[in-house]
Amino acid sequence: MKNVLIIGLGRFGCFTAQKFNELGMQVIGIDADETKAGAAIPYATKILIGDCTNMDFMKTLGVNNFDLCVVAIGDNFLASLEVTSLLKDLHASYVVSRASGEKEEKFLLRNGADYVVFPEREMASWTALRFSSEQIKNYIDVTEGYAIFEVTIPKDWHGKTIGEINIRSKFGINVLGIRDAQFPMNVTMDISPSSLLPVDGSILVLGPTSRIRKVFHL
Repeated sequence: MKNVLIIGLGRFGCFTAQKFNELGMQVIGIDADETKAGAAIPYATKILIGDCTNMDFMKTLGVNNFDLCVVAIGDNFLASLEVTSLLKDLHASYVVSRASGEKEEKFLLRNGADYVVFPEREMASWTALRFSSEQIKNYIDVTEGYAIFEVTIPKDWHGKTIGEINIRSKFGINVLGIRDAQFPMNVTMDISPSSLLPVDGSILVLGPTSRIRKVFHL
């Protein structure tokens, strides 16, 4: 079980704590604001009230004992930068910091962040692409230029097998799963050339984003 320290319990920090808690990790949350800290109580093993820009307070946390430290401060970049730097000075194992732009990212990486996340930018990108076409049911970025899409099965593929269409060889994409609209909670992940595509449903495909968009006219 991993131990996670989350500094900053606004909406992003609170949702992050909730997700880590659901994944079975031990979460310690800190915020200087009692109201924000209180909102995260259901998702944390322990909640602390304190100023993480204060070195004396930070020394009491034993940050080097955590597998992961998340700096989720979103309304004060200078505080986020200072906390990130203090965490590394105190030998934190791995620090993930929040940023709103590339300039902030550069400063955070130079001052101790091992990884930087952009919640608003990433969600905006997902929202724009997800709702750019009615055929897209879901979408996950995998790496630069590659993604997993859940898309409506094209009409000319209805009732055919994966092998008949020859999807991988012909289009250069991989089918990971099939969802039948009659049983929307069930996704068939055991895919083979004989897997049949339903008349009404969707498929999960992995491949270059540009190629997937071209194949499915997204």
